[in-house]
Amino acid sequence: MVHPGPTIAFRQINLTDVCDREAILRFHRQHGGEWLRELIATRAGDEVKVVGPAPCPIERIKSRWRWHVLLKSEHPGELTRVSRYFMERFDVPTTAQLRVTLDRDPVALL
Repeated sequence: MVHPGPTIAFRQINLTDVCDREAILRFHRQHGGEWLRELIATRAGDEVKVVGPAPCPIERIKSRWRWHVLLKSEHPGELTRVSRYFMERFDVPTTAQLRVTLDRDPVALL
């Protein structure tokens, strides 16, 4: 019997933005995605991958728009460092009703 090679266990973080104004949300998530890519390029190299940003599969709930970006890595420590740095330092506009949530190893991406 042939055994498959070792499986690679990716850890994930789903960053979700929710806002009642779609234009603000779209701008924030696009800017946030670029900011994350620059951060990862300078601090984590190829250890963390960014997927997105994109609208959530359920794009709107109760008149609030939703976008997300997924971070993936084989190295949980790098993933923690990058996400913590982002949550502490990325500027979220306070004038908009914008909320950013972080879900570590999400069960679903809805």
